Amino acid sequence: MKLIAEKVIKNLDNVIDANQIDIKLMENYDTDENFNQVSSSENKSISNITCSSLSEYQSEKINCELKSKNQNILLKLSRLKNNTDVLMRIAKATNNNKWIKHFIVRKSKITIKDAKILANILAKTKSISWLAIDQNNINNAKLTEIVTGLEKNQSISHIILSKNKFSDKSFSLFLSKIEKKHNIRSIFAQGNQISKKSNRAILNFIKKSKSIKIIDLRDNKLTIEVKKEIKKACLNKNIRCYI
Repeated sequence: MKLIAEKVIKNLDNVIDANQIDIKLMENYDTDENFNQVSSSENKSISNITCSSLSEYQSEKINCELKSKNQNILLKLSRLKNNTDVLMRIAKATNNNKWIKHFIVRKSKITIKDAKILANILAKTKSISWLAIDQNNINNAKLTEIVTGLEKNQSISHIILSKNKFSDKSFSLFLSKIEKKHNIRSIFAQGNQISKKSNRAILNFIKKSKSIKIIDLRDNKLTIEVKKEIKKACLNKNIRCYI
């Protein structure tokens, strides 16, 4: 069966109950062609800007596109080779941009400097609903930097952090900073190094969050006992948990 991630991206904002979302649609969200096929959804026009290994000329072109668009934008950057330069250019173009709905940076070797730039983008871009920063070699130090931007952002509802390299320290910090936000509806953190040390932070987040509907913690280092405890907490709050 073909798994098409853009169905989630196109329709999620129109879904009243996030529990209607099929997790299978997210299992192959990292397939390039899926994101590249994003098109108009009902009452919403999506402009798809997709780039990889940007040259200086291409970066300037993207800046012009971002500044000229007056419709919802999916901005995807993948396999970047000159991350810092590209992200700095994007940061200038996205400053207070009100049209970027889906911001995707993936399969790029994010540095600590890049993480700081990403944090700045997240803090200043008020329209982002979907944030996908998977497969970027993000460790504890880098996620901690990104969290400083997430903490200031009030628009992001769905966060994909899958297949990175962070563990308990930064993930617990991440959860503590977003637990009181009323807009966070889904968190995908599959394939990291999260262990039982995060149990208390995860349970606290589940208890305090008033908006979360989906949590994906598959392929981490959680014990069977911890998994059972988390599943029970999610069940009590009608949260879909994949673990």
